[in-house]
Amino acid sequence: MSSSPSGPLRTDLEGTRDLSAQIADAIRAAIVAGTLRVDERLPSEAELSDSFGVSRPTVREALKRL
Repeated sequence: MSSSPSGPLRTDLEGTRDLSAQIADAIRAAIVAGTLRVDERLPSEAELSDSFGVSRPTVREALKRL
């Protein structure tokens, strides 16, 4: 399952792997790459769910994985 979200957190989500794990990996990668800054707040669950094209509970689970 591929999505084309807008914004700095773009990723192609694969249907073969847990979505929350993929989103957690993408957020972690964005922090490491400097797209998301270490001392700044993360986007809200609503913003992240829109960006990734998934539900807020999926984003919430991804945030728990971080």
